[in-house]
Amino acid sequence: MKLWLTSSELADLALPELPATDRGVRMLAEREGWERFSAWCRPRAGRGGGLEFHVNLLPMAARIAYL
Repeated sequence: MKLWLTSSELADLALPELPATDRGVRMLAEREGWERFSAWCRPRAGRGGGLEFHVNLLPMAARIAYL
């Protein structure tokens, strides 16, 4: 189980209280200010860039379903 996931990976998991698209997850992250929590948000390593989010940023229902 990974603790750091991209918005695309989160969308693919179809977790409760999370959008089912990459764009939807990115919009949720922006709206809720996930980037402000620098300890839980980091640049994605590798080609393409983007961000990875720690599971602690997820809504409780999504976190429970994932774990």
